[in-house]
Amino acid sequence: MRSSLHTWLVAGLTWTAAAGAYLALDTRGPDASVDTPVLSATLIRHGGEFYAARCASCHGVSLEGEAGWPARKADGSASAPPHDIRGHAWFHNDAELSEFARMCLAMNAEMTGGPDAPDASEEDIRSVIAYIKSRWPSEIQARQAERNRATARLVGS
Repeated sequence: MRSSLHTWLVAGLTWTAAAGAYLALDTRGPDASVDTPVLSATLIRHGGEFYAARCASCHGVSLEGEAGWPARKADGSASAPPHDIRGHAWFHNDAELSEFARMCLAMNAEMTGGPDAPDASEEDIRSVIAYIKSRWPSEIQARQAERNRATARLVGS
């Protein structure tokens, strides 16, 4: 019970912090368009290294997800989803993806005793998202960028 409560508390606090950081970073004003951030080679390279070290063991080397996804495991826990186009990552805006990454890192640390989410910097999170996006076809990147624009419009309303 304590573990579940801790996970939900961390998730809630992380979501609040991620949403606040996302809003605070956009200083361009209400008329600025929100496009897909530039996926620089440096950012993607760092994200690929971070993904290989901290994400691939569950989400797959090629972003294919855990075997058996979307079915639940025998213990009732969710299988790690794919981050390629078969998964749902591209249905989410960048703030949500950042939050999900932090929650996943926190849950993984709790289960394995490995590095915790606070060990991941904002640059680590931004780079791993850039790496994942770089593996999507341009049409999917454009559709996910529209989710960012739609979120910005809602927040700006």
